[in-house]
Amino acid sequence: MVKEKSEVRILNFSEEWGLEVIFGKRIQNTFQRHIHSTYLFGLVEAGTRSITCGDDTYCIVEKELFVLQPSQVHACTCSADHCYSILSVTPEMVEEIVAQHLGSKHSRPFFPEICHKNEHLTQQLQNVFTLIKTQGMSHHALTLIHQYISTLLRHQPATTPKDIQLPEPVVDSACQFLKKNHAQKLPLSSLAEHARLSPFHFQRIFTKRMGISPNDYLQAHRVAEARQQLSMNIPLSELAISLGFFDQSHFTRTFRKVMGVSPGNYRKTNSN
Repeated sequence: MVKEKSEVRILNFSEEWGLEVIFGKRIQNTFQRHIHSTYLFGLVEAGTRSITCGDDTYCIVEKELFVLQPSQVHACTCSADHCYSILSVTPEMVEEIVAQHLGSKHSRPFFPEICHKNEHLTQQLQNVFTLIKTQGMSHHALTLIHQYISTLLRHQPATTPKDIQLPEPVVDSACQFLKKNHAQKLPLSSLAEHARLSPFHFQRIFTKRMGISPNDYLQAHRVAEARQQLSMNIPLSELAISLGFFDQSHFTRTFRKVMGVSPGNYRKTNSN
């Protein structure tokens, strides 16, 4: 019997809809501590996904849901047969739905529960993914997404996180600098010099604020840029260098670490 290959398929609707949909099949991987800029509403369709946030680990099994907030530091470990679907929604879109649901403008919602074992919520989210898989994004699908998040709000009212991060200009500036200059070689000493801090002090305050190191933040952004450019017919070796990786091997290792599949596999799956 031929073993089925792993694949990650992403449908990006961020420009028009403020969201993207991620379908993963047979993804066995350990995703180190990382963050996302969006809300993630996920459904485990096969296998298991263990999510670690702080000192707590949650094991999500088949037909169970998980919710992660923007900038919530977490790590994941997935079983060999792990299949999943994830709805990635911008904070602005979620805030709009919360405003409609609660009748007024509210600050960014925080959903305190990560794992959900609710058949109704599972069916609602499954309906969203089934519709998008068969018909693509539509106003009907968008309506179902609004209904799902509204139901989630009723099931688990959004709260304000206990620890509200205050603005940190040095770190915010460093993040913008990393994004703007991701194609360059950026050792810690260069980042610290830009921030006018010692390397030790810069690393400490960046990691404390973001939950991950400056290098991990940089590599994640490079992978995000790679995802956009893999649709172009650029040789992987050239793409690797243009994005700031040492070589194609470094690019492949980093991409697989972040996405769970190789750049070539991702390009093949998302070429249509």
